[in-house]
Order: sequence, then structure tokens, then C-alpha cells
Amino acid sequence: AVNERKKATLETQSGQKRADRERNLHATHENTAAILAAKRPTFPRATDANAYLRRKGISAHEGLRKNCYGNLVIPAQDIHGKVWAAQKIYTDGSKCYQANSLKPGCFHVLDAAPGQGVPVLAQATIIILAESYATAATIAETVSHPTVVAFDSGNLMPVAQTLRKHFPGKPILICGNDDRHLERNNKLGAGYHNAINAAQAVAGVAIFPSFSSDETSGRLKEFISFNDLAQKSLHGRTAVETAIRSGISQAQDTIPRE
Repeated sequence: AVNERKKATLETQSGQKRADRERNLHATHENTAAILAAKRPTFPRATDANAYLRRKGISAHEGLRKNCYGNLVIPAQDIHGKVWAAQKIYTDGSKCYQANSLKPGCFHVLDAAPGQGVPVLAQATIIILAESYATAATIAETVSHPTVVAFDSGNLMPVAQTLRKHFPGKPILICGNDDRHLERNNKLGAGYHNAINAAQAVAGVAIFPSFSSDETSGRLKEFISFNDLAQKSLHGRTAVETAIRSGISQAQDTIPRE
């Protein structure tokens, strides 16, 4: 009986500590969200003159900002429109996130004002989801369709599930990165497999860019995303449009017709 009481006491203490950690973490995330809400109006809209955007061959879409150092700032919202995080992209292409922010399940919708992504998606016939801003912008510009940024492949699943719950009847197309040739230490390419798993979890479709062996010879690391397809492939954006429109058709076929 003594051991049972001791066990129950330890379980109660453990539960209390866990609740305290969660409460403190939530308070930290709320504080970061408040900082971002205060900073965001001071950031001007980014322009096409940004070095990173020029290098990627894409435009500065609605919702994209720049800070006082000229680095891009991409807000990440939840399904209710609250901005919890922001990704910074430096001119050299390196990326980081606002410290102590909540990222899982948060996303950015191109051509939507900060926090207004869900109303934009509500008007769309299909949800198109990609890892990075550059890839999402490439797709949006090629097929004239609002596109969602998950920020990295690990966030594809949480974002896809969030959007599926909110939009149960919309087809979902995930435009993944094909990084299978970058396997290291017998580990599978995270981009490819995370996209596949996310699509399966939401009854969606995952597609990937296709390159010819002639153009990738000796340069496999440069050919992974749909932005790479647009920028470096012989067929450029024509190849991107063909792939995306085929993917849209496949995704639409997954939704039962009334």
C-alpha cells in the first residue's frame, strides 16, 4: 500500500511538472507572437530587387516583408490566422526562425496578407502545398494558384493535417522535393518521404520534379525542387506547369464527385 501511494504521488508530481512545462512553453510562444505582431507593421513589403528572389527567379508576393537589414521575413500563421512564427531568409539563402516560436502546423499562403491565408484558400479549388517559399512561389507564378509554404519537409504533415481538418472536401496536392539521391548513412531522403507520408495521411497526392540524367550528371545536389526544375532544367517553367497541372488533375480525382 505504501508503494502504491508513493507511486501515485510520483505520478501526480510528474503530471504537475509536465503541465508546468507546457504552460511555460505556451507563455513563451505567446510572447513571441506578441513581439512579431508589434514588429510586422514596421517591416516594408519586400521587392523583386531582393538578391535571393532574383537568384531564385521569383517575385515578392503579397505577405512577404523585409527587415531593416534587407533580409526576407515570412510570417507563419495557424488555421485561425494568428501569426506565431516567422522565417528569415538571408541574401545568401541561409534561413532561420524567430527564436522561441511555435512552428509545427503553421504555414504561409502566398498572395495573402499576414493571417489572411485561410480565406484565400477557402476560395481556391485545390490546396497546393510546398516546402519552401521559393518552390511555392515558382508554382504560384507558373499556374496562377495560391500556394502554401510549410517551411520544411518535417512540417508538411502537421500543415497538411491542419488544412485537411479545416477543408475536408478540398483536394490536396503536395509538391515535394526529390532528395532521394542525397541519402546519407542509410537514411532515406527526408523531403521525398515526408511528402509521401503527408499526402497519404490526408488522402492527397504527392508529386515531384523530374529531371533528365543528362542535365543532372555530376550535379545531383542542384536538382531537387520545382524551383530547380524552373531554373536549371532545359524545359524550365514549361516542365513545371506540365507537372503541376497533371498533379492537380490527380488530386482532384481523389475527391468523390457528387
